[in-house]
Amino acid sequence: MSKSNFSEEFKRDAVRQITERSYQVAEVSQRLGVSPHSFSEEFKRDAVRQITERSYQVAEVSQRLGVSPHLLYEWKKKFSLASGNQGNDQSEEIRHLKKELARVTEERDILKKATAYFARDAK
Repeated sequence: MSKSNFSEEFKRDAVRQITERSYQVAEVSQRLGVSPHSFSEEFKRDAVRQITERSYQVAEVSQRLGVSPHLLYEWKKKFSLASGNQGNDQSEEIRHLKKELARVTEERDILKKATAYFARDAK
């Protein structure tokens, strides 16, 4: 794989043009004079983030970025395997927070009932 002669800032700007400004990959690639199929890791991660974090449909991201849905699914799988431990930590935290929410909700309900009971007696 050949090393690119473009600066990191130039590459980031190209990724920004594609992901934030919704320019087509082919258009940006043509302007930069590079193959549209040599995507940077940052571009791939941004594409996957649009699907996983921003909840865009794969077909929509695929069309907007000019890459095949199959390629997006491959990137999603690749980056989800790479961040597997982070996902486990998040799952554990979600379980903990759900338990805490249930406990706090139960405490709130008890306090509501106690308040109603004592308010009724005060009248």
